[in-house]
Amino acid sequence: MSDIENDETLKSAKVDQFCHVTGSDSETANRTLEACGWNIELAINMHVDSIECLDTPVVDAGVEPVTNTSAATSSQNVVNDSHGEVRAPIPPVRQVLVEDGYNHSFRVRQNPASVFDAFRDFEAEARWQEELHRDAEAGQSGSYIKRRTLEDLFRPPLDLLFRGSMELAREKGSKQNKWLMVNIQNNREFQCQVLNRDVWSNVAVKSIISEHFIFWQVYHDSSDGQRYMQFYNVHQFPYVAILDPRTGEKLKSWNTIDSLTFLDAITEFLSDHPSPNGGPSNSQFVEPAALAESEKNPYEESEEMQLKAAIAASLAESSNNHNNVDNTNVCVDDESDYEAFDSDTEDSTSKVQNCIKYETPVITSKEDVKETTESWKTFLGSENAKTSELIIRFPDGKREQMSFPADSQLKALLLYISSKGYDMQEYDLITNFPKRNLKEMPSTETLSAVGLFPRETVFVQQKS
Repeated sequence: MSDIENDETLKSAKVDQFCHVTGSDSETANRTLEACGWNIELAINMHVDSIECLDTPVVDAGVEPVTNTSAATSSQNVVNDSHGEVRAPIPPVRQVLVEDGYNHSFRVRQNPASVFDAFRDFEAEARWQEELHRDAEAGQSGSYIKRRTLEDLFRPPLDLLFRGSMELAREKGSKQNKWLMVNIQNNREFQCQVLNRDVWSNVAVKSIISEHFIFWQVYHDSSDGQRYMQFYNVHQFPYVAILDPRTGEKLKSWNTIDSLTFLDAITEFLSDHPSPNGGPSNSQFVEPAALAESEKNPYEESEEMQLKAAIAASLAESSNNHNNVDNTNVCVDDESDYEAFDSDTEDSTSKVQNCIKYETPVITSKEDVKETTESWKTFLGSENAKTSELIIRFPDGKREQMSFPADSQLKALLLYISSKGYDMQEYDLITNFPKRNLKEMPSTETLSAVGLFPRETVFVQQKS
């Protein structure tokens, strides 16, 4: 008897709950609950579905809107879901790998002064830049005397520097189709200042950089420098790198360079990558030989050196025009150069000009040249031996690639360079990494024994 009473009480509670949730009367509640086996959740869902069916606009009068089972309702929901809304495609996401330059909203930290800045005269540098700009517009070249001060030795390459952020430098490089060259300067590293003194002041290096690169130089403790070092993981100085201005990709970097090795490396890089877009650069590539003959920096040459270079050029031209003339002595020596041009009289100047015009170099005979050319071949090794690939860099900037048998004597290389017109009594043969003077080694040693195998770059340098 108690079980029946409990069952009736439970049913009555479910009817009350059904009426409270759906707002229907008790008769509808009893009928719906009985149809659903007194499952309150199923009954409520069935009642709600029947109301939605009654509210649809197209309904036949003779068809009852209420379904009989919950299974029919569930299957109808599945069909409606399959033909209903389709999930929208995943929206594209665009993100920035390297953020744009930021504006400093805080007080900019003053960078510590460099020990080399104490030697610089910024007012004089600004005045010098204005003079260069004014002379460039007027089509003139100033005749300055070389100044031997620390200010001039360690002055940055003001005529090459790009003044602005790295983002602006990349933008300019993309527009002009030029590579971006980055130099991070560390004030505590003397080798960084040597770059300003020896590399960036080199005429050939300057010409190549101005033609093919946007040059960006910053201090390592500046905000731009620290940001660059953090992104590109820079820990060693001096640091020079070439970047693609379009993507910021680092293509090449150096930590140990001098003017000769850097010129060779940058020439090789430009031969493989003329410009960022892969085509010819906006500025035609200039061979190092032409660069060496280009106009000298007024701070790099004195007037006497320029006049002496003009005499040497005239002698070379005279040599080409008089190859069949017997050997004669040149009447203009080092002392006569200075004596002739120290005088302001026209007679002394005309004497020097006449001497240059009619005299010929010491070695002009074709037979002598032929004898020298044949002599270096006698010191070559066997044809079956492995070959040494040598790149010879001459003082005029020319580059020549030669293959010698690895067992050839070093004397063959020395005589070959002599056959090119470079007296080895006045020139040295230098290699880098490690730096050696091959003339100090026995000439009977083989190329492989002196470290010129399998490949090496040698530099013909005039003795200082």
